[in-house]
Amino acid sequence: MDTQHSLTSQVQVVLSDCSGDDAERVLGALHGFFAAGSGDGGGSRTDRSEKSTAWTGVFDTQSSGSSAPDSPVRLSGPVTVELQGTCPAVKAAREALEKVFGVQETGHVSGDQEVEVGLRLESLDGAA
Repeated sequence: MDTQHSLTSQVQVVLSDCSGDDAERVLGALHGFFAAGSGDGGGSRTDRSEKSTAWTGVFDTQSSGSSAPDSPVRLSGPVTVELQGTCPAVKAAREALEKVFGVQETGHVSGDQEVEVGLRLESLDGAA
């Protein structure tokens, strides 16, 4: 895959206002849908300590992940998510999240070539 294509298909994900376990569940779900992006160093940066205030990951929305979740994922509480990247990359990440979480948009900022979308994730009814 060429570098330019890879950069246009990448989305940066920042999670906050949640526990380390919930951050791990969200990033794990995204790893199921998409491969790690080139800026991710092979994996997302999660620290399960409760001292962390934000967790990040970079995903290539054009590359398949390990195994997409086939059912909703349970969260212990709401999770604040910021997605940043090109419009197609952010859209793909949001659609993946909507398959396993309840998603509510909290903000949207469009730039020249990128977009940033704020989301609030919650467990879907019936999540295990």
